[in-house]
Amino acid sequence: MFENVNCNLCGSDKFSIIYPSHLVSDTIDAKQMTVSYNIKEYCQIVRCTVCGFVYANPRDKQDKLKQAYEQLGEKEYLVEQESRTLTFQKDLKLVEKYAPKGKLLDLGCAAGLFLNVAHKSGWETYGVEASQITSSYARETFKLKVMTGTVFEAGFDHDFFDVITAWDVVEHVTDPLSTLTELNRIQKPGGYLVLSTIDFNSVLSRLLKTKWPCLIRSHIFYFTKKSLTALLKKAGYKTVKITTYARIFKLKYIVSLIKPHSKILHAILNFFTKLLHIGNLRISLNLFDCITVIATKE
Repeated sequence: MFENVNCNLCGSDKFSIIYPSHLVSDTIDAKQMTVSYNIKEYCQIVRCTVCGFVYANPRDKQDKLKQAYEQLGEKEYLVEQESRTLTFQKDLKLVEKYAPKGKLLDLGCAAGLFLNVAHKSGWETYGVEASQITSSYARETFKLKVMTGTVFEAGFDHDFFDVITAWDVVEHVTDPLSTLTELNRIQKPGGYLVLSTIDFNSVLSRLLKTKWPCLIRSHIFYFTKKSLTALLKKAGYKTVKITTYARIFKLKYIVSLIKPHSKILHAILNFFTKLLHIGNLRISLNLFDCITVIATKE
């Protein structure tokens, strides 16, 4: 069911335990892949004593994680489709500050919302997505070029993409270094990689500890600005800029995400949201515990 792994950054097998395992069951399925899962659970979280990288160890075996992602559906993700689209429009503006329009790959593209935004803006878009359900949705609904599987299985040519994006993906993959190295291979020299991920060193993470919402079973790597910069360098990238990541959601959706972590706080906020009829109000949420990294292929 579980496997022990070495540090993905330096290869060491030496670690100290940060948070002991908090699992409800040995099995894992698609519903446990997102932060909206209503049961709080995670594998043991450790810190490499050589380089300081934080990761889950032991963790669910790769084949079990793969099966869970393959079953991941699009319905829950699309509940906030309009809000996510607004977020991705913001993200594309950031991308276009650095790179002229060309070939763009979105790794872990889910239902294709970001790709659809980029395609409409004039980019030549490609996507890779592990879930058969969501990748099919992207192909059928938006007529996008989306491959079901991993970036290794896609077989893209060397130096093919001008821009590669990965929104909330790198913390999920079983081998971030190999994945980033493969992205570097298929990216044009001087091309840009733009990714977002959770920040384990954020104030919110350090303050909430085990109650941090990003501490979930499907997050198997926990980055800091330092560790992510080091990993990108090892994969052949130079970090250009790091900033915090904001998302746009309806207020009632944000309130719903609180329930697994505090039923009392959820009940209070839900009451006032309904009382004041502000559930459909869209807000830009930035808890400063997620980062966006812009890097270029060296």
